[in-house]
Amino acid sequence: MPIIKKTLYSLDIQKFSRICFVLIALVMFYFSSQPGDESNYLSDSVAEIIHIESDGGYLHVSVQPLVLGLNLRKIAHIGIFAALGMLAFLSQDEWISVGKRVTLAILVSYFYACFDEFHQTLVPDRAGSFGDTIIDLIGILLGVLFILVMQRVLTRYLHRHIYNV
Repeated sequence: MPIIKKTLYSLDIQKFSRICFVLIALVMFYFSSQPGDESNYLSDSVAEIIHIESDGGYLHVSVQPLVLGLNLRKIAHIGIFAALGMLAFLSQDEWISVGKRVTLAILVSYFYACFDEFHQTLVPDRAGSFGDTIIDLIGILLGVLFILVMQRVLTRYLHRHIYNV
C-alpha cells in the first residue's frame, strides 16, 4: 500500500510541477513582450521601492536606483530560472535516472532561456543578451542543485528518524 501512495503522490508532484513550469514560462513571456520603456519603468519602480532614504535612525541604502534596478533584474533572472530548473527536474518520472533528469531539466530550462532572449529581440526597444542566458543558466544550476541537496537531506532524515535505520 505505501508504494501505491508514493506513486500517486509522485504523480501529483509531477503534474503540479509541469503546470507551474508552464505558468511561469507564460508569465515570463508576457513580461518579455513588454516594450523597453514599459520594462524599464517596472524595474525602476521596484528599485525605487527598495531604495530607502531616511533622515535619522532608519536604514539608508546608498545604491543608486539605476544600479539597483540592473541588479534586481539579474537577481530576478537567477531566481526565476532557479524555479524553472527545480520544476523541470520535479516534473520528470522518478524511474528516470537522476543524471538524466538533471541533464533534461538543465537542457529544457536553458532552451527556454535562449528562446526568451531571442523573443526579446523581436520586441521594440528590447534586445536579447547572451550574458542573460549565462545568468539564467546559473539560476538553473542552482535550482537543480537545491533540489538534489534537499532530496538527499530529506532521504537521510527519513531513514534516521522515521525508519530508524
